[in-house]
Amino acid sequence: MNNPFLWSIFYGYGIICSIFIDLLAVKIPKITGTIKIAFYVLAGYLIFLPFGWMMVIVGGTVGALCSLVFYFGTYMARKNVFF
Repeated sequence: MNNPFLWSIFYGYGIICSIFIDLLAVKIPKITGTIKIAFYVLAGYLIFLPFGWMMVIVGGTVGALCSLVFYFGTYMARKNVFF
């Protein structure tokens, strides 16, 4: 948790995934909010696949929760005039 390199990898991964998911939603109009949420959860789990199943279960769950918080933040930012 104290390693800035790991933070930059996870943060960069999150931003890249978010951009990719948003581009996919623009290109494919049938992608609804529910499907976007599923993509965010999937992205939260995918980064931990190379580290084994225990990391997928533990880290993926934390990653999925963090990705949902990120998605909720972007959703609220779009709805609020202040942002």
